[in-house]
Amino acid sequence: MDKVEVVLYSMNSRNKDKLVAKGTLVSKEKTYVVGGNMLGVQYVAVLVRGCTYLGDEKLVRPYEKFQTVRDAMGSIIAWPRSHVSMFSFKHCVCSNLHMCDMLFIQNLSCF
Repeated sequence: MDKVEVVLYSMNSRNKDKLVAKGTLVSKEKTYVVGGNMLGVQYVAVLVRGCTYLGDEKLVRPYEKFQTVRDAMGSIIAWPRSHVSMFSFKHCVCSNLHMCDMLFIQNLSCF
């Protein structure tokens, strides 16, 4: 599988549609194991590479020493695929004519 960068959205209803973390998609195969449990059809495996201010959000499937997304920095977690989107940085020309990077988020519902 090609390296796919993703963002994780909050599972907390108070933070609906807010980003919790970014990472790399590791697997979307239902038999892939994270923390001793298979992903199943509703989860994907993500290597957590960075957190937002919401990084203290509890993991949906805590394991070992990992209770929050921030705890799992640099590790693989299971996250509901309904709350994961791909992203890419595209180089563009900003209105002030300087070059900048813009974040484009795409829905991953196709997998």
